[in-house]
Amino acid sequence: MCCNISFKNKAKLIGWLVALVFFSGCTSWDLEKISFPEVITSPVVSSGPTPLEITVSGRISGLIQDATVIEHGHLWTLETGAFTLDDEVQRNQLGRIGNAEFETIISGLSPGKTVFFRAYAIYEEKTVFGEIQSFNPGDLTFEINIDDIAIEREDALIDLRVSTSISGLPEGVAIKELGVVWADHPDPQLKSDNFILEGLNVVFDGDQLSFENNLSNVPPGRYYFRSYAIFGETVYYGNVKCVSLGDFWVQKDYFPGRSRPEGISFTINDLGYFGLGGCPPPIEFSCGNIFGDWEFTDTWQYNPQTDDWIQVADAPEFQVRSQTFEVNGKAYYGFGNGSPYGPPFSDILWEYDPAANQWTDKAPFPPGPRGEVAAFAIGNSIFVGIGRDDQDILYRDFWQFNTITNEWTREKDFPGEIQSSCCGRPFSGFSIGDQGYMFLYNDLWKYTPSSDTWEKMTVSQGDLHGLLFIINDRAYFWASGDGMLEYDPAKESWTRRGPPHMGASFSVDGKGYVVEGSLFETQFWVYYPIQECN
Repeated sequence: MCCNISFKNKAKLIGWLVALVFFSGCTSWDLEKISFPEVITSPVVSSGPTPLEITVSGRISGLIQDATVIEHGHLWTLETGAFTLDDEVQRNQLGRIGNAEFETIISGLSPGKTVFFRAYAIYEEKTVFGEIQSFNPGDLTFEINIDDIAIEREDALIDLRVSTSISGLPEGVAIKELGVVWADHPDPQLKSDNFILEGLNVVFDGDQLSFENNLSNVPPGRYYFRSYAIFGETVYYGNVKCVSLGDFWVQKDYFPGRSRPEGISFTINDLGYFGLGGCPPPIEFSCGNIFGDWEFTDTWQYNPQTDDWIQVADAPEFQVRSQTFEVNGKAYYGFGNGSPYGPPFSDILWEYDPAANQWTDKAPFPPGPRGEVAAFAIGNSIFVGIGRDDQDILYRDFWQFNTITNEWTREKDFPGEIQSSCCGRPFSGFSIGDQGYMFLYNDLWKYTPSSDTWEKMTVSQGDLHGLLFIINDRAYFWASGDGMLEYDPAKESWTRRGPPHMGASFSVDGKGYVVEGSLFETQFWVYYPIQECN
């Protein structure tokens, strides 16, 4: 068989084996000495001098005698998962070392965020890593608060000084960044809002750290301020402090037209309008009408963005003390006096289309000429009622005019007491949302169109002499005692504000404007309302 070996061949094989053993015993084979280093990351962590600093250790083994690594240390990151030298990690490089233990100080940790770390060593251009360990330093306990906001104002230019303090931090803690963030909403955030940087890499070295920030030329409005401090990657916010900059008037450039009282005013598409009015004898010279004429129909448009006036189409009919309305981008006026002292009144409602710069007469008021009415606009309709006619007869009827169909419809009569409007205490109406309001003397009534019903509201604390404007769903009245009264229908509350300016008024973009006639000139004022802090 092929696998049988003859005796002769067996003898040769044995001879070869004996020779191999002999020569092996006589020759020495030296293997190359090779290191197999191993790196161990110790899970033991000792605290540093501050809560945001720790000391970690590692150990290298497996090197032969006198062998060293060219670099060793620790890597650390706030990201989970495995990481190497190629990743975005912080790296502490130490010098050469053999088989030994070593330590690394990791500072600038983020409170409440887990740090992941691992030891490493580089030997003969190869990197050896230890296992990944982790540590969470926990949150910091301290106080950072805005203590005060000082306000300095000159006209509409406002300067603020914000005072902030930090207390309760362990001494030696490094604050990466601190300052104040502010916005016009109650939750200011660094990532999206304005901020004032106070300092970088500040070390807390005592019981309290205080600082002040100054803001110049802050526009009127309501603002929320919040102090902040950044430790590592963690942002800590302090208390929120609100400041409202408003309830004051600022005089603007004079109205460019002729001076006159008793004009009309309205707002269309964020543009203000003023016109008509007049100065009757014997006071025409006090209004600057040196030529003796006193009836005006010129109409002007004011753009708050450019602070410019331009003249538009003249009104078709002279009136003083007219009622004005704004409905669907068009203006309406009517029910005014044909003379400065009373009748004749008008029964025509005039419509102004700013796109065509044109006035058009609408359907006349069914009962006939009427003055000293109370009126307001809601939706597509204008509501007009009460008042008196040319014969000084008082009325309590109430009507609705549909601006789309050009038709008048009689509603339920006004249920309140009617007296003659006089002595600077006129009837007046306004609307906020889907509710109409009318005040007679010091009585305020609310009208609900959907149910055609009236409700008597809270009486104001002070004599009302006229409506100035509606701003942010609040009505502002000229009141006795040289002041203004603000009515908030949502809270059904009255608040006294600063002294008013009287004249034709309108509101645009959260501000009130008054064209105020005076000797030989027409002053123009803007009112910045106060927005209460939440």
